[in-house]
Amino acid sequence: MAAQHFLESLEDFTQAHDLDFLDTASHKDFAVKQAERCKHMHPWQACAEYEAYGFNSGEHDEDSIYPRLCDESFWLRCIRTKAKRVLAEVERSVGLVSKRRSLYCGSLTLKRHEYDQEQSQEFLQRIFLQSDSGERLSLAEISQHSVSNKEVLFAEWITRMKGTETVARMHNYDATMVTMTAPGFMHAVSSRSGKMLSKYQGMTVEEVQAYLNTVWRRIRAKLHRDGIKYFGMRVVEPHHDGTPHWHMLLFMPPEQKAHLKNIIQHYALQLNPDERGAKARRVDFIDIDYKRGSAVGYLAKYLGKNMTGKHENDRGVDEGRHASARSVAWASAFGIRQFQAIGGPSVTVWRELRRLDDTVEPEFEAARYAADGSDWAAFWIAQGGIDVPRNDHAIKPHYELTESIDFETGEVRPYTENRYGEPAAPKLTGLFSAGLYRKTRTIQWKQILAPPRMSVPPQGEREASGVLDLCK
Repeated sequence: MAAQHFLESLEDFTQAHDLDFLDTASHKDFAVKQAERCKHMHPWQACAEYEAYGFNSGEHDEDSIYPRLCDESFWLRCIRTKAKRVLAEVERSVGLVSKRRSLYCGSLTLKRHEYDQEQSQEFLQRIFLQSDSGERLSLAEISQHSVSNKEVLFAEWITRMKGTETVARMHNYDATMVTMTAPGFMHAVSSRSGKMLSKYQGMTVEEVQAYLNTVWRRIRAKLHRDGIKYFGMRVVEPHHDGTPHWHMLLFMPPEQKAHLKNIIQHYALQLNPDERGAKARRVDFIDIDYKRGSAVGYLAKYLGKNMTGKHENDRGVDEGRHASARSVAWASAFGIRQFQAIGGPSVTVWRELRRLDDTVEPEFEAARYAADGSDWAAFWIAQGGIDVPRNDHAIKPHYELTESIDFETGEVRPYTENRYGEPAAPKLTGLFSAGLYRKTRTIQWKQILAPPRMSVPPQGEREASGVLDLCK
């Protein structure tokens, strides 16, 4: 009877009415059918049906969600996103995810992620960007030199955190590594035996992550009320069974460190505080001794472990890369943002400044020089330092609506429209400081398909989409 109840619960989790999330072959046809049905429904009826399949309209209201529900590609994206999470959660719930069987995520989740990566890479190799002057670059080549490349992303994060530590030490701030995890009933599998834990209450990865986010929001609100200054970085990574936990490197004034720790511990232990091992395992602090080494050295292990896999201390390079690939697949399946700065200046401004020429206006020069030299500390100081809120920083990103032309009527609109007839989001075009605007994206590019592989030069190239404002 227990086995039958479990299978029935599993079926309820993987299916919604006539939609089977594990039957990937049926998703395309289902999306086409639903989009066509919604075209003949009242908007509120279409929205109710969408939510009946377990989807959340989120930030969309009834007017904005309806044209999307009439689009098969929107349904297909939603179905595939949820299907990845359902598959990963099923593997976790039946005990297939553990360090004894499949670390961080199940084998099917990993294979699906690798397949998606291959498909993405094929797409990047197929699409090119061409400038007005005729320069042509493939998206695959561009991605290799951007933060889409894990090596580039790792280097940028290390640069940022080294600069953050430099600023902290300039102000005589202390550093603490904080590890925060969830209560025991949210963990699925024993790390010792590899068997399902009897106290596990079926909490999904999304629910555990939501719990940790709630705890951090309460901590952050209390720190703000008590006037505690802090900044640093957060890394989210999975336990061996896929249950998320957080690592945070925080810098704070030494006289406020004890109070900060008490606040974190208080909110981390609000739920089931008397659970066995709660005080020892729920939250952990490691004070950084600058005399023994850099604070970033503690964080680099977690960055490498969840990006490149090259910086594992307790594993070889090949095994480290394998674990890293599984961690990335886990984060992708559940839509988890693994790396996030806590405080500090805008990285968007940092990246845009690196596009500028050597000679710029004085309002931009100090920050541009620091960004061009990969000096995050000097960049932060040029923006105003740790005591200036980000909204008051000297340089801010500037966004603009892009004009569009109706070629049938000749009408010039002050904005472009997306595929649902709504004004498209403003595009990043440059930087703004003290009433002065500096354009950083000066070249217009258009997206084209790769020319066919022929012995005879192709007659032309199909234009795939509109103009993209990009920089050199």
